[in-house]
Amino acid sequence: VLSKRSISLPTQQRYHGSLGWLRRIPRRPVVLFTSVALMSWFFVFAWTIQRVSVAHLEQSGANLLNRRTSPSSALHRHSRPSFGTSSKQGEDEFPKKSTQQTTTYRLDATFNGIPLVYQNGHQQIRSSYYCTGRSMGRRSLDGGSEIDDDSWMFRSCRFRNLCFDTNKQDYVMFVPPSKFSHLTETKSEQALALGGINPRWDLRTGEEDKGSWKVKWFPQILSDSISEGGFYQLPSKFIWLPFHSLAAHNVGHLVWDDFYPIFSLLRLFDLQHHDSLHLLPIRQVLKHKLYATCDIRKNKRQQCASNFEKFWPLMGVTPEHFSTTKTFRFDPTKEGEDLKSPLVCASTAVAGLGMLTDHGYRDHGWNENFTFQGYNIPPHNLGRGPNFAAFSNFMAWNLLGADRRQPSAVSSIRVTFSILSSRKKDRQLDFSSEIEYLQQVLPPELFQVEARALWNMTLNEQFELAQSSNIFITACGGGSMSATFMHPGSSLILYYNPTGGVDFSTFQSIQNQPARLDWDLLNQAGHLRVHWWPIQRQVSREEQQADSELLHQLILQESQLLLNGM
Repeated sequence: VLSKRSISLPTQQRYHGSLGWLRRIPRRPVVLFTSVALMSWFFVFAWTIQRVSVAHLEQSGANLLNRRTSPSSALHRHSRPSFGTSSKQGEDEFPKKSTQQTTTYRLDATFNGIPLVYQNGHQQIRSSYYCTGRSMGRRSLDGGSEIDDDSWMFRSCRFRNLCFDTNKQDYVMFVPPSKFSHLTETKSEQALALGGINPRWDLRTGEEDKGSWKVKWFPQILSDSISEGGFYQLPSKFIWLPFHSLAAHNVGHLVWDDFYPIFSLLRLFDLQHHDSLHLLPIRQVLKHKLYATCDIRKNKRQQCASNFEKFWPLMGVTPEHFSTTKTFRFDPTKEGEDLKSPLVCASTAVAGLGMLTDHGYRDHGWNENFTFQGYNIPPHNLGRGPNFAAFSNFMAWNLLGADRRQPSAVSSIRVTFSILSSRKKDRQLDFSSEIEYLQQVLPPELFQVEARALWNMTLNEQFELAQSSNIFITACGGGSMSATFMHPGSSLILYYNPTGGVDFSTFQSIQNQPARLDWDLLNQAGHLRVHWWPIQRQVSREEQQADSELLHQLILQESQLLLNGM
């Protein structure tokens, strides 16, 4: 721009006095000087844009760390109540960078959208664990024969510094050389059940996909800490949860055989009430498939994936953070950069669902005398009612941000029929005659009787319906799962098949024996008043009307208790 040919005559005269020395510089050096100046300005501009972009990305990672895992914004307006004994909140271990404008977090990679920090091989990491549950050797039956030790089904463990090897798709622990030999020798004695135990896996032998031994698990034990390659560290607020799903394609099994034992596991180690701790569940895909589980067929995997995405908010889990051991997302922050290590480590982890399910050995729990491997099995949920009520309260808080342990005053009675709640023909009820009769005999100014099909409602709609229902009537089975959300003091009436009993050791029908599904669980739910009602089939109009009148009298009795605040 300062060459002679590019400047007009008046401009030349102007520069001749003050900047005339420029005219004495050869043209080529001037062009070179100008080019260097322009390139320097360009590099300064590009560097500034890059720093702004990195700062924005790192701030996004910091925002992700501080974001609540529950989708409900109400959680930001409440402090989480304690569902057990209190303890101190964990501190964030992410290294911070100080700037004049803001404080940002270093961000090296992400795992399922969660920011990670890379720690090099000089960072020492040592793992430890402790477990609860039975510990026994081989034991004898009454006849003197021995059976294998099954204490692993009853064991649950809490780990410190548990790492997920993304190459092997399994977990590893790092222990000092002095403890390596002992731990590897006793590893089988410390094993646990990754998922809930379905007793049918052991009763139905002889087929390839049967056998509870397939969920028996313990992390791989490695000697000493990481020496080369380093590892990626999760924020300390996240809790690893390696687990196997019993049958998440069925919503009832999802809530009572996956979510309920997960809550019980957290509560067992006093981790269920921390506002600063977030669950990071990873569903284990087993090498050997199991009967009636998510990976048995493609349609089951799709149903499981759909149900998990819909219902994880009940556990305070962001669905995007969830994956299986085969579908996880592990990416470096900078595009084109290679990951430096296959290891992702968490400071806290828990595992071992085993016998924390709603059934345990007793399957659906309706048999009066139930034996397993020669032992008479007592009721599985005896004394667990308060834990079940705490689980209900935990889900209510995660979804709505409301502590519902104290029921609101009742001025009118809402009676809700859950219609067509089961695909089984013997439990596929529309309650049309019962609803018609009750609407005729109950005063409308005090009672609101309605029929709802919960299967086409959203999770929030189901939750709010159950919370607002004073008397909830449904067929037993998966349709009764929504009763988990009911207020304490509410009434639950469950219709069952009076002749549908099954002996699960032989899978033969038991003549004239009732099929009260989830009897063992719901009969111990002391925060609800539970009634069992036999389904009437092929009865006369008079008999049907008499049955409806009995239901009317029961509802009147329950309404008096509700209005009196019991």
